[in-house]
Amino acid sequence: MNIVIRSIIFLCVLAAPLLGEGPHLVLYFDVNKTLIATDMASNKSIDDVINEELAAKYVYCWDESLLSPMSYREYIDNVVVPDGKSRAMRKAYLYNFLEYLRESEHPLFFEAKKKFENVKTCLIQSPSVIFPSFFRLIDYLNGEGISYTIILRSYGHEIYDVQDEINYYYAGDLVTQSGQFREGRLIIGEDKRILSDSLEIYKYLCRSGHLAIQDDWNYWSTHGLKKEMGKPFYVDLEDEEVFSIFFDDNIMDSEVMNIVAPINPKTGESLSVQQMRELGRVMKVDTFEAILDSDYFVDFVQKFYGCLQKA
Repeated sequence: MNIVIRSIIFLCVLAAPLLGEGPHLVLYFDVNKTLIATDMASNKSIDDVINEELAAKYVYCWDESLLSPMSYREYIDNVVVPDGKSRAMRKAYLYNFLEYLRESEHPLFFEAKKKFENVKTCLIQSPSVIFPSFFRLIDYLNGEGISYTIILRSYGHEIYDVQDEINYYYAGDLVTQSGQFREGRLIIGEDKRILSDSLEIYKYLCRSGHLAIQDDWNYWSTHGLKKEMGKPFYVDLEDEEVFSIFFDDNIMDSEVMNIVAPINPKTGESLSVQQMRELGRVMKVDTFEAILDSDYFVDFVQKFYGCLQKA
């Protein structure tokens, strides 16, 4: 894409918030396995990520002791390496899932191998490390004149690499601001401005423009992965002017332990993750589909946000 075309796209990105009707979209994107197929924070390669995703998808009776089928990932977690006894051993099993199928001449090998190759080929052929479905969403929002804000969220430092990649793709400084969540407080900019009130944080994020926020891994992990200490997600269901969505591949079913912490900004109270999923405010991202289906994010936005747009 030459510099002229990129510049035109960048101008469209800047103009989009002035064109659209309907609620302003605030789109939060996890980075690892939601926008890119690596996880630098956990030192995962592309092959590791694909193997781990395959292990979570394929269900089978992996040995004679099992009374019912389960995913290979569940099998490793609950039978082979129970109670998290050895994270290194667990990773070794998951990252070598395809090799295990090959060596054991498992009936699922050829199907899994084809899936692995399709996903990896798509990633290799992509002009960016970021999934094409993300750029397709941006093109769709700009084309429809929808007002939106992109907020990148990650525990790892690679969030800044993704920020640079997005800015390079659009030949301009799209995601210009950055910040950090530390123990529930939002720290913004070079002057280290601190926001601690939930409503103040909500209003800032809705009006700040595109930015990248590094979340607080230590705060979440030292509190046993409890939802309330996960990535803060301020969502006001009564706000007719804003529609917020959080995309993350690691969303869990539990209301006790979860990576995203939905919060009512007016009261500071915790909200149900499951309710937010049903309302289209939280999306558990399927990494493979986000890689293979260019309309993956567009379809979700159209499903839950489209009906709110003015005719």
